[in-house]
Amino acid sequence: MTLKRPTAEVTVDGQALAMPQAAIAALRIDLGLGAAHDRAQLALWSGSRFKDIAIGAEASIALGYGDDRSDVLAGTVEAIDATAAGLVVEILSRTAALSRAVAAQAYVQQSVADIVQDLVQNAGGETGEVDADAQLSIYHVDERRPVWAHLLDLARLASCDLCGDAEGKVCVRPPRTGNADKQLRRGAELVAWQVGRRAAPPDPAPVVPYGAASENGSAAWHLVLRQPDGEQPTGPSLVHPAVRDRDLARALDRGRSATRDRRAVGGTVHIVGDAGLRPGALVELVDVPGGLGTLRTTAVRHLITAHAGFTTQLALEVSA
Repeated sequence: MTLKRPTAEVTVDGQALAMPQAAIAALRIDLGLGAAHDRAQLALWSGSRFKDIAIGAEASIALGYGDDRSDVLAGTVEAIDATAAGLVVEILSRTAALSRAVAAQAYVQQSVADIVQDLVQNAGGETGEVDADAQLSIYHVDERRPVWAHLLDLARLASCDLCGDAEGKVCVRPPRTGNADKQLRRGAELVAWQVGRRAAPPDPAPVVPYGAASENGSAAWHLVLRQPDGEQPTGPSLVHPAVRDRDLARALDRGRSATRDRRAVGGTVHIVGDAGLRPGALVELVDVPGGLGTLRTTAVRHLITAHAGFTTQLALEVSA
């Protein structure tokens, strides 16, 4: 068996250095789905060749073993803090620029994918995998909320995940199902775990359409409903201005129910560092009691320190 040393390469404004060359004492990268942007934190010794790093500098990080490294994060330097030992540098994914961008636009009879691509492009960002075919009769973007908040809203309407890829491109895609991408074996990849079944979350409030005459589907002409959930509703309901027909309301209902079902299992695992795992990946825990089946990764934390080496922590839920 060949043993390989964990390695990380950090590039700042075109200068690429390995962790020892840059005098980086520790490195942490957090990747996730949803509202938070991917980020990295570097602890630099006072003599680091990156000690003159500046706010706004372009940075990227690749992790792996030996010469086999994978790109994990690309973004810009957002914060630099002085410490007794040196500096702590925070890098945010390129998607963070979309939390500062605003827009005003109305979209009529377009898919969520088309709206996402247009919004991101006009805000100066880039899109990666965008797979969201839900059709919206109308969707309003206004400058009271940043573009990223609208992207999060659009992803929820399409029952999709919102995240950034390793290059900082925006991805909107349905939660994956099917076979696991990777098996995590007890006594091998798995270092520690705490995963199990959870009490069933409450049923989500039903989604009701904003428009009338929608019983015949999305092609029907409609007016705004005065009482969208009937004269005697049995409980709270969700009425979204962009949900104008019964078809989309039912699709959103199914998506919200699937989100609830995925939370029936949850927990975290610590594994030997794996730069190839990203949020949304499917894993299977082998030789672990409980029969949990295939699990979905919702967050990933990569950590490299002198004490523990390269480890990865995964937040998991069941793959519905």
